[in-house]
Amino acid sequence: MDEDRAIGPSLPMRRSLVAATFALRFTFALLCEWPIASSQAAEPSTPSYLFSTSRFGAVLGFDLRNEQTPIATVVINRGLGAQASAVDLALPFKVKQASTNEEALFRIGTFNQWTLVTYSDNNSLTWPQQISFFPVTDLTSDSPSQFSELRGSLYLQNQGQIWRFLYRYPDPTRPNILPDDFFRLPIRGFDAIAVALPANATRIEVRGKSAMPEHVDENQFARFYPPSPASPSEPFLDIEYILPPTPWQKLVLKNAAKITAAFSPLLGVLFAYLAKRRPRLRVAFMILTGLIYLCLLVLVVVFASGFGETGNDLIVDFTLLGVSAVVTLITLRYKPEEEEGAPTTRMTTPQPPPRPAAVVQPAAPQSRAS
Repeated sequence: MDEDRAIGPSLPMRRSLVAATFALRFTFALLCEWPIASSQAAEPSTPSYLFSTSRFGAVLGFDLRNEQTPIATVVINRGLGAQASAVDLALPFKVKQASTNEEALFRIGTFNQWTLVTYSDNNSLTWPQQISFFPVTDLTSDSPSQFSELRGSLYLQNQGQIWRFLYRYPDPTRPNILPDDFFRLPIRGFDAIAVALPANATRIEVRGKSAMPEHVDENQFARFYPPSPASPSEPFLDIEYILPPTPWQKLVLKNAAKITAAFSPLLGVLFAYLAKRRPRLRVAFMILTGLIYLCLLVLVVVFASGFGETGNDLIVDFTLLGVSAVVTLITLRYKPEEEEGAPTTRMTTPQPPPRPAAVVQPAAPQSRAS
């Protein structure tokens, strides 16, 4: 029995381990899947006033107020007046989920690269009518130098606090972007492309303009852009804007240099050890530390430059941290003049004074015998 107990844990202990492992796995799965499930459980919807306008009949709107879950919305402000039983619209991107609109009998057909939207058009309907989608966008931080490198139709790129929205206008001369079926159907075209940005967003000029192409109308919440590109060399609707850092990002940026400075004394301890025990590795350690700092400085400059004033403060703090390290190193290497020029004397152990010589008492004179 003693040998069996020594081989492994007891049965109650094994059951406890299994239960703890199951609880950890369940908690991890819940934390990983809950944000995705919660974001997709809600039906995509935009308020009716967001893309409200009487100027355009059919509008394709993009609600970017929540950059993590952009929403595309088709708004029909008025019918065609031809008593058509069904009208087709084509979206040059794929959708993941759509809302419902039973009054206008919206029907959705999803394909690999595009989406077919069909609705009922008759005089008995009350206009406007709308339907919303979760579009499949390319959320990437890459910034290609040329539009020819982009193969998709919808992009939402993040570069620090700078966001870039790209919508490719459908072009029948580019069959490699969209299939031929997209252009074969007698579809109703959009009269405008609308974009609603976050309320705290600051717009950035795109090649000297407010956007490419520039907007033709706006309301209190969104701007309306032409339904066709400005020129063949500009196939995208290009909009750029800046969002301020979140409170968590501000906290990290504000204390990143302080956290690095808190651990810097460990480098000093290691340097002192090498200087005392491994003098040959001292120079190599200094060079390696300098290279690591330069690499970190470049990364900080690239990362923090897109965060505005808060990012600039981080760059300054990190630069001053490197300057202080150099000054400290020079101080450690400096020797005072009196220590360098003064002659070195060998310290000897003081010897005790010699013992005094013994005093010899004179012998007493002997008397002669008489």
